[in-house]
Amino acid sequence: MRNVFVKPAVARNIIRDPSTRIALAADGEWKPANSFWLRRIAQGDVVDLTKQQTQAQAKEAAPAPPAPAKSGPKSATTQANAS
Repeated sequence: MRNVFVKPAVARNIIRDPSTRIALAADGEWKPANSFWLRRIAQGDVVDLTKQQTQAQAKEAAPAPPAPAKSGPKSATTQANAS
C-alpha cells in the first residue's frame, strides 16, 4: 500500500488517526493511503503534501551542485581589450 504525506488543512483543526486515536501533527505525517485518509483529503480536512515532501527528500538526497569557479582579477590587457 502506498503512503501519503498529509497535514491538517487548518492548523487549529484536530484530525485523529482512526487506528491510534492520536492527533495528526500540525507539520504533517506519513499515513497509509486508505479510505479514511483519502476521504479526509477529498473533503478538504487535510492537505496532501506527498509530491512536495518527496521532492524535498529528493533534494536532500541529491548532491549539492559544484560551486562556480572563481575568476581571478582581470589582467590589464584583458581590461583594455574589453573597453
